[in-house]
Amino acid sequence: AWSTVGVEVKIDQEFAPEKVREVFLQAARAVPGVLEQPAPAFSIKSYEGGDIVYKISLNVSEYGQRAGAASEFLSFLWYVAAREGLRLRPPEPTSPFRLPLPLEQGGQSPAMAPT
Repeated sequence: AWSTVGVEVKIDQEFAPEKVREVFLQAARAVPGVLEQPAPAFSIKSYEGGDIVYKISLNVSEYGQRAGAASEFLSFLWYVAAREGLRLRPPEPTSPFRLPLPLEQGGQSPAMAPT
C-alpha cells in the first residue's frame, strides 16, 4: 500500500507542457521516498491568465511521508526549473485574516443590530 500527495504549481504558458512534464518528473525522481511504481502522475489542472496550473501526484510508501515529499519536490523543482529556464509563478496571496466584528450586548455585531 502507498499514499499519494498532490502538488500544484503555476508555470508561464510560454513553456511547452511536455517540457514542463519532463522537469516535474526529473524533480520527482530526486525526492527520497517517492515510489517509481506507481509512477508520479502529471496533468494540466487549469489555465489562469497567462499561466498553466500543473498538478503532479507523488506516491510514497507511508502516509507520514506526504508533507515531506511535497516540500522536497518543490525544492528540487526550483533547482531543476532554474537550470532548464522555466519560471515558476509564486502562489496567489491568501486573503488577510479578518477579525470578527465586535459583538454588542445580546450577541449581535453592530452592523447587524436592529435600529
